[in-house]
Amino acid sequence: MKKAIVLGGTEDHIKLIEILKNKGYYTILIDYYENPPAKTISDEHIIESALDEEKVLKIAKTRDVQLTIALCIDQAILTMAYVSEKMGTPCYLSYQQALWMTNKSFMKEKMRDYDIPTSEFFITDKNFDLAEIMTKVDFPLVIKPVDSNSGNGVTKVENEDQLLSAIQNALGFTRTGKVIVEEYVLGDEYSAEFFIKNNDPINIVTTRTFKTDLHDNKFITVNSMSPASLERKHFNELKRIAKRISDTFRIKSGPLFIQFLKNETGLWVVEFSSRMGGGSRHHFIQHATDFDYLDHLVSFNLGEKRNRIALNKNKNHFGCYFVYSSPGTLKKINGVKELNENHHLKGFYYYKTLDSKIRGNNSSSHRVFCFIVEASSFKQLKEVVQVIDNRVSILDENNNDLMIHNLYHK
Repeated sequence: MKKAIVLGGTEDHIKLIEILKNKGYYTILIDYYENPPAKTISDEHIIESALDEEKVLKIAKTRDVQLTIALCIDQAILTMAYVSEKMGTPCYLSYQQALWMTNKSFMKEKMRDYDIPTSEFFITDKNFDLAEIMTKVDFPLVIKPVDSNSGNGVTKVENEDQLLSAIQNALGFTRTGKVIVEEYVLGDEYSAEFFIKNNDPINIVTTRTFKTDLHDNKFITVNSMSPASLERKHFNELKRIAKRISDTFRIKSGPLFIQFLKNETGLWVVEFSSRMGGGSRHHFIQHATDFDYLDHLVSFNLGEKRNRIALNKNKNHFGCYFVYSSPGTLKKINGVKELNENHHLKGFYYYKTLDSKIRGNNSSSHRVFCFIVEASSFKQLKEVVQVIDNRVSILDENNNDLMIHNLYHK
């Protein structure tokens, strides 16, 4: 029987495992958590880090796997490419391309060199010199590790004292010892999914992204929406940027996920990767376009014949809403069954299993679940979301509601 290693047991990879099993693969999930969401559907779970290239390679050799894959986790695509290259198994990225895509310092330098619009920046390490940094960039600044997931180690700073603390914090989240200090660009935030087909970028979906003010110096996404309400000139510019990225990073065919800002001066790229977005993005795309993008990417990676990309031009409004909580132990999620009759609710998707310890709410890795809503207008969308927010609760062992309410559409 064919065997596949799946890197990371996120909710997104539940569907990935289902697709692989339907193709006849025995699935081996690698995730360092004891009970990740995808564990229940995988054939086997090995508790190791999906980012440890050598350990994953050793498992791949020992088990004689025919595939190593991760399609929705940024840093895991590096392991996927490394192991696939060593094993001679299918992978749409070379290891060199994956290095370019997962190291934000290289990414920023390439954007600067190839005229891809991005903020001014400076790369530093543990031997940083604050005086030098402040001659290169202006406050406010965003500090981030060059190689982290889920917003870990990312902080916005306004002054020198905050800068010192933020760099020290970011150094704790980097495996390569490098940190980016970049100028903060004010603007509306968006995410775009492209599939590059023979050097031509096809826009699958573009969404507007909204952050919470729960933490002043963090960037915590609470919801994303489509349609994105961009003007035609912005979509044209976005496609030109996608083409420039794909040419620069040698993506002849494959996925491209771009996070960007829009303000009165134009579009500014925050970062990108050759994968699809996480956070139940594949569910959102399928609901909004009737296109199974994740299945398409699996077939593409395996070199299988695929149906053409056919996107339903749905004019309804769609929103994906991320739920956070106060720290505590997840014992029960209340109110979900009562909402199943609501035809505007497309689904609940769970990121934490029961008895999980929730340790905070300042990173996307702290999300408890999300829900996706469809409505005929933005006004109706807001009304449906408020009903859901009022009825759902996250209970601990003492029946206290840990859920943070009223995060959306302020």
